[in-house]
Amino acid sequence: DLKTAIKEKYLCPYDYFPSYVPLTEDEMDKYRKLTTAIAAVMEKKKKGTYNKKIDGEPSLRRQELVQAAENKLTELEELLQMKNNQLEQTLIYCTNTRSSAHPKDNPTQLEHVKNILSTRKPIIISDSITWKDPTKDRLRILDNLANKAFHCVTAVRCLDEGVDIPACRTAIFMASTGNPAQFIQRRGRVLRKDKRTGKTHATIYDILVIPPKPDPDDGPTLTEMKEVAKELLRHKEFAAIARNPDDARKMIEKEVIETFNIPYDELDQEWINNMS
Repeated sequence: DLKTAIKEKYLCPYDYFPSYVPLTEDEMDKYRKLTTAIAAVMEKKKKGTYNKKIDGEPSLRRQELVQAAENKLTELEELLQMKNNQLEQTLIYCTNTRSSAHPKDNPTQLEHVKNILSTRKPIIISDSITWKDPTKDRLRILDNLANKAFHCVTAVRCLDEGVDIPACRTAIFMASTGNPAQFIQRRGRVLRKDKRTGKTHATIYDILVIPPKPDPDDGPTLTEMKEVAKELLRHKEFAAIARNPDDARKMIEKEVIETFNIPYDELDQEWINNMS
């Protein structure tokens, strides 16, 4: 496991900086409808307005909605501003799938990110890798990242396993499948040791999603609580073995925990599975 690998110096330690962005009201409305559709599909109900054949698998549509949350782009811009637009050997994991909550002609998250990077001053030189690219092209781009010809590379549905990128110092997680194994694999990409550069540690920025703040009179719904719990668990597990565990834990907004009634200390996958 990662904790042991870091302790025994097979991997380098890392600093973890999470941040939270809310879904927009339109995104949350679509999220609730997809959640209802998921329940209907699981119960094999024929009633309802969601057409699986036309609209696609609802669980995948909901996952894509969270991945492509609009406010993640604003958070990325704020992160770049905080770093004075200085990126070095950075991987940005994002999605190229359009959210069903956004207009069909809306640029994808990847397109937005490319535009953000290319319009910064000083300019951030970057390239992109997707699962469709031939292996030789991926390796060429990663070599350019290692040799500092690029400041960063955006990755879409790739670079999760089977590729070593020891020169990579920083990762920004904008999109993920929610699969815990993927989190481990993606952390592993940036935690490889690099004798050539003498890399001593890595840095991970993680952009997580929460629902809009619920009405105080009504409180959060079970759907909203589950979404927050999943994101908090990822935060908790990433922070636990970081170099800055106390600071990373403090970055969980107390208001989020209290607003959505999540017991942070008790939180684990079993607790989420037992929510009802």
